[in-house]
Amino acid sequence: MLKHYQPPLLLQLHDSKCLIKVMGFIHVLALAACVLNSFPVLIKCGLFMAICRHFYCQRQQLKSQRYTIKHTESLGWELADGGEFETVQILPSTVISIVAIFGSGLNL
Repeated sequence: MLKHYQPPLLLQLHDSKCLIKVMGFIHVLALAACVLNSFPVLIKCGLFMAICRHFYCQRQQLKSQRYTIKHTESLGWELADGGEFETVQILPSTVISIVAIFGSGLNL
């Protein structure tokens, strides 16, 4: 019986718009707490700038991350973060769907 060749499964993972919105909301709450506390004005300004900078850096990091997951019959599951693919073992507790990947981790 002949085996049918199947092309590799390639999944592109993109940044989550919902995650960026939740992070923005959390940072807005942190900014409100920063403004409403009883610290001196100089410390408030420093904290305000640090929170804004943190949000900006986190947002840029999320937008720049481009992961690709590949599955082939010969090599199994592989993960790439913009470079070469590395073999990974997906744990039995991991759930992979079209929308998200949930799990306790990947073994590299």
